[in-house]
Amino acid sequence: MSHPVRGRWGFTLVEVSLVVFLLLLIAAAVVPNVFALLRARRLADLEGRVARLPAEARSAAVREQVPVRLRVDGDTLVLETVAADGTADPIRQVALGDSLAVDTVQTNGQAADAGPWRWTAYPDGSSDDGGITFVEGAKRLSLVLPAHGDSRWIRGDLPDQDADQWPAGSLQPHGASGAPGAPATSGGTSGAAPGGSAPSATP
Repeated sequence: MSHPVRGRWGFTLVEVSLVVFLLLLIAAAVVPNVFALLRARRLADLEGRVARLPAEARSAAVREQVPVRLRVDGDTLVLETVAADGTADPIRQVALGDSLAVDTVQTNGQAADAGPWRWTAYPDGSSDDGGITFVEGAKRLSLVLPAHGDSRWIRGDLPDQDADQWPAGSLQPHGASGAPGAPATSGGTSGAAPGGSAPSATP
């Protein structure tokens, strides 16, 4: 007695090859976008952590009543308190890794070397005027560190400006002997302490 042959369902080699090819094609289109998205998120997180350092420095300086400075140590940004005897105590470090690289720095409107560069927040709530320009691949972006107000990111290099600012170079609290005003410049203008007014220049 003969039995009918049951049909068997399956994939041919051509069909399997076609499916594999389509999957590889989809992966080739999707995977780079996924990696780019993840990198963009990591970079945005890093930029946020860097941008929060100045505000943290000002807050710590007022709270601890000691100067707090930001400096560059290779590919790491270091935030540290500075005691009266000059000893430094790190309170936070942000590693830039290969996402951002420090290119140029400024202090009080003047270009400086990244190695000895320091941006300092003082116990009276004031700070130096400065900034850092970073390289991100083929792009350049800068963190502006104003003497008063919040730090901010801008695209491109730091702007050239003669901002109202504290004199740089001293780590003594500005409030120790009264808020100093900046000396008058050759252009006939002078800086002023926060909350004060600039004295008029004499011809």
